[in-house]
Amino acid sequence: MSSVRPLSLAAQDTIENLPTDFTGALSTTQHQQVLEAFSRLNLLSQGSQRPKLFQLRCLISLLSARHVVLRAATGSGKTLAMILPLLLSPNKTAITVTPLKLLQRDHVR
Repeated sequence: MSSVRPLSLAAQDTIENLPTDFTGALSTTQHQQVLEAFSRLNLLSQGSQRPKLFQLRCLISLLSARHVVLRAATGSGKTLAMILPLLLSPNKTAITVTPLKLLQRDHVR
């Protein structure tokens, strides 16, 4: 993994306020993966987006090669939960089936 880039103040604040039951259960590698996810998302979104806790939990599970079923409300960030592991693994490919044209456009963006 590449080195972690400077984060926006909002991203730093989010990291500092992650629940200790989540951060305390992370291995060193998983902790680095979480920081790298924050760093890459921060860079790509120019500081406007930060991963939510459920997205980080999905990230850790997917990077650990576990199956994930995510059920969340429309607009809550399911797409980002799917994309975060790809940001950390640019040599991998994901196939996504989306029945809605608008969602397809969002995924491409």
